[in-house]
Amino acid sequence: MGLAACGSGEGSTGNAEGSSTPVDGGTLIAALAGDPQTLDVAQNSGALTIYVGQNVFEQLFQFDETLNPRPMLAEDYTMSEDGLTYTIPLREGVTFHNGEPMTAADVVASLERWQLVSGPGKLVAADLESITATDDSTVEIVLTQPRYSLISDLAAYVQAAIIVPAEIAEAAGDQPMSDEQIIGTGPYQLAEYTHGQRILLEKYPEYAALEEDWGGFAGAKEAHVDNIEFRFVADPTQQLNGLRTGQFHWAQSVSPDQYEAIKDDPALNVQVTDTGLINTVLLNHNAESPFSDVRARQAMNMLIDKEAMSTAAFGPEVLWTPLSGAMVFPINEPMYSEAGSDVYETYDPEQAKELFTEAGVTADTPIRIATTQTYEKYYQMAVVIQAQLEEIGLTAQVEVFDFPTMIDRLTSEPTSWHLSMTGFSGIPGAPSQINYLTPTWPGEYRSETMDGLLAEYNRATNADEAYEVVEQIQQTIWDEIPVISISPSKTLQVSSSKVQDLATFRPAVFWGTYLSQ
Repeated sequence: MGLAACGSGEGSTGNAEGSSTPVDGGTLIAALAGDPQTLDVAQNSGALTIYVGQNVFEQLFQFDETLNPRPMLAEDYTMSEDGLTYTIPLREGVTFHNGEPMTAADVVASLERWQLVSGPGKLVAADLESITATDDSTVEIVLTQPRYSLISDLAAYVQAAIIVPAEIAEAAGDQPMSDEQIIGTGPYQLAEYTHGQRILLEKYPEYAALEEDWGGFAGAKEAHVDNIEFRFVADPTQQLNGLRTGQFHWAQSVSPDQYEAIKDDPALNVQVTDTGLINTVLLNHNAESPFSDVRARQAMNMLIDKEAMSTAAFGPEVLWTPLSGAMVFPINEPMYSEAGSDVYETYDPEQAKELFTEAGVTADTPIRIATTQTYEKYYQMAVVIQAQLEEIGLTAQVEVFDFPTMIDRLTSEPTSWHLSMTGFSGIPGAPSQINYLTPTWPGEYRSETMDGLLAEYNRATNADEAYEVVEQIQQTIWDEIPVISISPSKTLQVSSSKVQDLATFRPAVFWGTYLSQ
């Protein structure tokens, strides 16, 4: 929940792309907003963990720049005619950071642990009969029923199916991996983790790079800098000042409000990533909530001026335009659809007022909005909604919590709130990875139609069949309105002008990046 998110960056300025031969050597110093606490990206879904871990770990398959899964540690795969058996040969010559070769036994143990600790892994486990090593370099996955999303599930970057040595996967089990257990196959390895201060990664000299350059997380990964040092710096202003003075080369959390002031600064690279978060109003479908009535949900959608809300909450237009009600970013080609856009675009406060009345929502029924100032944009969304509800004569109460308390309240006290706000990743690998489509997510959305479509998606046998279902899922989202998507907001990525060839698919992808002399 509230995950940070992700070719060339639309709206980017500065000299982020190198104009000469890459230079090897040096230490890239990155200002991270806090201590991740753990680098176990299989279990932890936080952005801090992922930003560091994506440079250390790899998966059998990973997404390219258009969100298609490509073989990474796998050589390829074949699927049986009935869609139940996947045979996955592994790449030769891949070693872990401890120098040991990667084998099928490591993959089996890693995927068994992934089923215990990862949301995507648990979804796969429900359809899984077995994972076995048929020899040292081949893995076989047998399903109980077809699952079209399997390869995308294995490529998912949130709670990822990372491959680690078997003894580490088995020892960690369902607990977070310790710092000593952070051993992957990626271009950088963990050298030091001083909690509360810094993380130091160093180039892995025996890294086995692919030749193909597919962009995104997939293909060629060449480590140019010798070290990546992540320093924990909570204050966005301190991060920006550190960039300007040469203390840092990259900063995670420069405020979007600074965009106009810094975008033409020759000392900085100011980029906007190609994807990020789908900012969303959560609706409580609990029987005690007015939004259990679809008319109230339709009314809420009609009431929200999505452009005004985006302006108030998400900063400069370059970070949230074009407006879209899609469940993913346009870069996510296998899942992007504009179905239902006519519903998303409807702004009609008078009609909203009538629908609220039909649903029995009056000024005597206070609408309770749970929000947080931990993430200022979500608080601003709450304030805008409160004002828009009061403009049509309804009553709204904004209740502010710290972020962990708010999340706990949404889950454990389902009758205590009616609306809330969060962001969802714009690059899920399959519809089943969109949390709010299941009743286990806060809001308790339940739909036989949606359940049937999610099952139909996994029965697909090719991309065309899968996309037909994606369009039906997108239309159903706007027919039933489980949540209200407001706009996709991208991430501001700011670095020193010395940083060359910094990828904008997602922040902190540091392979391929080098420092100019």
